[in-house]
Amino acid sequence: MVNDSLKRPLNSDPPPNTNCISLSWSDDDGAQVEQVVSTTIHDLPCPYCGGKRRPNGRRIVRYRDVPIDGVPHLVDWHRQHYRCTQCGRSSNEENPTFEKERFITKRFAEWIMQEARRSNLASIAKQAGMNQVFLRRLFHFLTATNSATPVRLPRSLGVAMVKVAGGNRPALADVDTCVLVDVFDSMDELKQFLVDKETPSSTDVTCVVRDIELEAAEFFGPGQLRDLFPNVTLSVISSRSLARSAVASMVALCEPWIEATASAECRSPISVRKLFVRRNQDLKRSASGRIRKWQHMSEAASLFRAYWLKERFLEIWLDDANLTRWQDWIDEANRLPEQRFQEVITLVESRWNEVTPCFKDLSIFRYERWLEDVQKYEIRGTHSFAAARLALLAKFEKPSEAPLAPPSSLSEEEERAIANISYLGSNDGSG
Repeated sequence: MVNDSLKRPLNSDPPPNTNCISLSWSDDDGAQVEQVVSTTIHDLPCPYCGGKRRPNGRRIVRYRDVPIDGVPHLVDWHRQHYRCTQCGRSSNEENPTFEKERFITKRFAEWIMQEARRSNLASIAKQAGMNQVFLRRLFHFLTATNSATPVRLPRSLGVAMVKVAGGNRPALADVDTCVLVDVFDSMDELKQFLVDKETPSSTDVTCVVRDIELEAAEFFGPGQLRDLFPNVTLSVISSRSLARSAVASMVALCEPWIEATASAECRSPISVRKLFVRRNQDLKRSASGRIRKWQHMSEAASLFRAYWLKERFLEIWLDDANLTRWQDWIDEANRLPEQRFQEVITLVESRWNEVTPCFKDLSIFRYERWLEDVQKYEIRGTHSFAAARLALLAKFEKPSEAPLAPPSSLSEEEERAIANISYLGSNDGSG
């Protein structure tokens, strides 16, 4: 039964193109029921033969509408029924306010999409007075319908991996305005979108900034980019993705030292590995003291040197954006036993011309800092990718307002120092 305090009808606007004729309450679920009739033109010709129709009674059809102050809201549409005077066939009046296949109003569908950006589906179902399973199916139908709308690609396109709904998903962004264009459930979905001949403005893309991890999919190398975007003139690898890839290589190369240190500390290799990848600036005092002890342990001395080489590497590529220190880092890395980081040096050397625009082009520099905020943003309260995607797009759908300037712009002397590093080859896409 409905609570007595709710017996008084709540103020509500009837759906568009309708007039309210009465309000009541449902004893089944406590929802407010609004009886409405259409205000659209009724004397339309027969949809089958074009003949004149005559009214033939009304049929009441119930639709779910936007809840009012947390109370479920239902609309009973008194739909006019007709019969043709010429062909004798029956027909009904039409009203664009209602989605007849789903028995919901158009504004209820829009409300679901807006609420999904800031709340989880269970909470939305409770507000609407609906079964959660049914609401979830309705939501996925609406998101599939919306995702069918063509997405216009920007002139400078960013392709990156972001964490959404517990997994890393490919995302597209506008580099110039720092706006998230769309997020895809998988690499296969992104590939299907990009190879679709109906994707608008693919020929307008002239610059692509991508994460180096995407090349593992054999889809975003320089050669493939030319096929996807025939007018691209600048292919850039994100400096932050290059740093992540380099650190992953360092961990693999230091595995023998990690195991030796773990044995000396009587800890698991997983514990040592996790400590090695953490930034020194984020360590607590106990963890920082543990790393300092490595310096005085014969089994961990090499790992101690490797750790601080890793820290200086990240300072060059992430913090200071000072590429003139790169040669000093190489000289120090080559003094490691067995020149253990030679693979890291080769990785950076081979992609140098593709990564240096991240420090020379202010738009790309701003985009990388903005993308870091996107990748760190955590969406709470939902495990659905579709709902999490909407929340992420809502958070980053507006251009970034805060102007970001490089911490140290490259001077003429620094430009010459970068250009004179002899081992750097041309950007021929050979990798």
